[in-house]
Parts: sequence; structure tokens; C-alpha cells
Amino acid sequence: MSKDYFWIVAKLDGQPYLAYGGETREKAFNNAIETLSTVNFSIVAYPTRDRNTASAYFRGKRLRETKNLREATRRIKHTTVRRPTKRRRR
Repeated sequence: MSKDYFWIVAKLDGQPYLAYGGETREKAFNNAIETLSTVNFSIVAYPTRDRNTASAYFRGKRLRETKNLREATRRIKHTTVRRPTKRRRR
């Protein structure tokens, strides 16, 4: 049995973005809220932590939904969800 990892899917300016969210849905949701607070996003589960494999799952799902190969293979932007860094005091 494979373990699911949770990915953040967001759409910015009509371009889909895919970012690794975490090992739990709650962690992925919190990461998305911290970094994408003004953007509509969804959390999806894929059985991989690899970005390329997750992109393939995403494109496959898009092909099943749209039935349009050109739309399904449209480039997906990838981003890393990073927490804001704390500034050091001087």
C-alpha cells in the first residue's frame, strides 16, 4: 500500500501551479494558507513526493476531465512553498 502525499494546486493568472504541501492534509492546508493567502487553491493527494511524477498525475487528471490533449499537456509551473524567514536582529 502506497502512502499519499498532499500537493497544493493553485491557479495564478490562468497558469496552474503545483507545489508540495506536506505529508498530511492539514500541513498542506496550513502551508498553502501561509504562502498563498489570497489565492484560490486546492489540496490533492498523489502517491509520490516527486515533483515530476506529481505533474504527470496532474496532467492525467486534466486529460480525463477536459478530453483535450493540448490542454492536458499545457505546461504546469512549479513552486516551492517556503515559510517566510525571520529577519535576524542586528
